[in-house]
Amino acid sequence: MPQNSPKSSAQQNISIWFSDSEVSELFSFLLENLGYPAAVVSTSGATPQSERVITEPLFFPSLSEEQKRSCLLIGSPKSLEGLNALAIAQPLTEQKVSRALELFLRER
Repeated sequence: MPQNSPKSSAQQNISIWFSDSEVSELFSFLLENLGYPAAVVSTSGATPQSERVITEPLFFPSLSEEQKRSCLLIGSPKSLEGLNALAIAQPLTEQKVSRALELFLRER
């Protein structure tokens, strides 16, 4: 997993938004173990516009333009086609998730 550490305890949450709650909980767990605050959300209205998001292509159109530029998308290679964002294509591996989280967290 990435060796990054949070810049401050006052930083904003990272929203985790997937249709599968187990995937949401997994990414929330990973971020919190790395020292980053995470919040599982179930609607776009639950995500502050300035907050960064880890989500799936299904929800990408609901993100603000700022969030689209700084989100992490996870999905099938086909579902990620044409989306301009940091992404992990399935099948997921520990190495792919670790590298993508490292890049995502570095952008903060």
